[in-house]
Amino acid sequence: MKINNQITADIQFIGSCIQRTKISNNIIRLDDDAVREFGIDIDVPEIERNESLALIGIVNLGIIVNVKDKKNNKKTKIDILIQGCFSSANPELSEDKFKAMLYINGGSALYSIARSFICNISANIYESGKLLLPMINIIEFIKEKIKEEKQAKPKAASEQLDKTTKNN
Repeated sequence: MKINNQITADIQFIGSCIQRTKISNNIIRLDDDAVREFGIDIDVPEIERNESLALIGIVNLGIIVNVKDKKNNKKTKIDILIQGCFSSANPELSEDKFKAMLYINGGSALYSIARSFICNISANIYESGKLLLPMINIIEFIKEKIKEEKQAKPKAASEQLDKTTKNN
């Protein structure tokens, strides 16, 4: 099937770079019973419209993976930050819609890159075994992130109020 502009998305991937990689490890062989945990965060720190009215946006994806081998008291920690750049040539696309696309489409694209990176790195740091992060539903992740941020804002505001009243 020939692909034309009728089915291309309003968001396009420009490129990505790994901004940070921190690895600490003292596990030699990754066993199936090792406890694996991971955390993820997606942020859109920057959106701008250039002179040709194209939107350009940056997405940061951070992942921390912790592995614990309890029987040998060993652990692995992998902390990465990947930054991706995305664009839209549609001059009618609003910044809010583009921002939503950056979180969902951009976050999905970068998560795929991060999964591959972590799988490859872990295959090289262990004598046997590797880490394969699960597929995740980015839309559900974003919904949870928004919910957590809404719950944190009143708490942050009340903490600020407490600090202000204590100083007076």
